[in-house]
Amino acid sequence: RPHLHCIFWLCVGLAFNGGVWATLGPDSAIAWLDGYILEYLLSLDNVFFFHVIFKAYATPADQVYKGLFLGILGAVVLRLAFYCVGSGFFHLAYFVQVLFG
Repeated sequence: RPHLHCIFWLCVGLAFNGGVWATLGPDSAIAWLDGYILEYLLSLDNVFFFHVIFKAYATPADQVYKGLFLGILGAVVLRLAFYCVGSGFFHLAYFVQVLFG
């Protein structure tokens, strides 16, 4: 069952990429796919570290879901906050663009 869930979401992402290709062109679609693959690989890295942390602290099996849920929710919220703050800095001052490329 987990494999089917993963395959389903990969297909949803690729279908969205097809929509990006159709509406914005191949350059935007390739850039989006690069970002999608990078995020997918980073999420696999996170799964490994969650596993190591749960084993190191001997987390009970009934508490693993709660830890995963709160960890992923926290990561999404913090990532959104960093994107908003970073975007604000880029719009605030030109020198930030020069400094960070």
